[in-house]
This record gives sequence, C-alpha cells and structure tokens, in this order.
Amino acid sequence: VTVDLSDVSGAHVNGDRSQLGRATKNLMENAERHAVSRVVVGLHEVDGSAVLTVTDDGPGISEQGADLVFERFGRLEEARGAETGGTGLGLAIAREIVERHGGTLRLVNPGTSGASFEMRIPLAGA
Repeated sequence: VTVDLSDVSGAHVNGDRSQLGRATKNLMENAERHAVSRVVVGLHEVDGSAVLTVTDDGPGISEQGADLVFERFGRLEEARGAETGGTGLGLAIAREIVERHGGTLRLVNPGTSGASFEMRIPLAGA
C-alpha cells in the first residue's frame, strides 16, 4: 500500500501526544488494512481546528455501517468485515480519544467506494 502524505501541513493542538498518536495510528492501520493500493492523508488548519483526513481506496463502508464502525467490537459483514483481521476496537478507541480532546471523528463518505475519515481537534489557543 502506498501512503501519500503530500497534503500534510502542520497544526498545533493541546492534548496528550501519546493518546492523539494512538488515535492517528488506529486510523492509519484501519486505512492500510482495507486499502487496495493507496492511502491518502491530509492535515490542515480549518476554522479553528486541526483537520486530519485519512482516505483509502478500499471497498468503502455502507451508510448502514457508518455508525457500527465506531462501536466497540463493531465489525461489518461486508468486505470491511471480520475476515480482514481487525478487532473492531480501533475506530471506537480513536473516537473516544478525539472526543476527550474536544474534537470529532466521523466517516465522511458512507455508501461510496473507499473510506474517508475526518478527525477534528481544536487548535491550541482557539
């Protein structure tokens, strides 16, 4: 899998470096697990938030599965399901960490091919 980091810039947030690193790692591992050949990462400052996007070119997530992927042990029956080796904890843990930092984590494009997740954390001083 190729990881494209060309759209990453810097952003300064207040928070636990280890925990935010874990949330980011969980997003990246999820994308790499389900990608066919490519993961694209972006990081920008937008409206007082650091916005990290992680997008893969895999099978995507249905609209029905959009909430399930954030539940502990939530695993889809379709192509992003149990046979791919995930525990069903990574995205749930990532969302909990992000919310503890005053942010949000959401699936951007349910029902399409590929999956794109958006993590928003308030900028330091915002």
